[in-house]
Amino acid sequence: MSTNNLTPARRRTGALLGISCGLVVMVTIWLLFRARLPGNMATGILVGGLTVLVIFAFASWRSARNPSGVSSFERSVAAAGDERDKRVQEKTFALMGVFSVPVMSAAGIALALDASVDVVVGIMMWSQILVGVVS
Repeated sequence: MSTNNLTPARRRTGALLGISCGLVVMVTIWLLFRARLPGNMATGILVGGLTVLVIFAFASWRSARNPSGVSSFERSVAAAGDERDKRVQEKTFALMGVFSVPVMSAAGIALALDASVDVVVGIMMWSQILVGVVS
């Protein structure tokens, strides 16, 4: 039933290529932010990018080591999933897209009523993360 036709060597090559490209993009953006923007924005992009790369590397390593013992999320992140995992990922993204419309509308209304931008953006971010985790 599985339609995953990637060999372990091709999957490993793809993971290494993804990590390498991610590092190049992250360092480039970090250098631009450090030169142009004030505060800790450059440090934030560096920490956030490294976090994503570590999660990707960990998921790739786990799915290569024991493909049947990992979650659907890890198989999808590591491109080791079959059609069931892709379907779960598709439904999760669809649900997050549908949920984002009322959240963005509520955020626009809250900002029009002079709410704090930090609070509104934080609530939007955490609500999307919650919907992604639950679905």
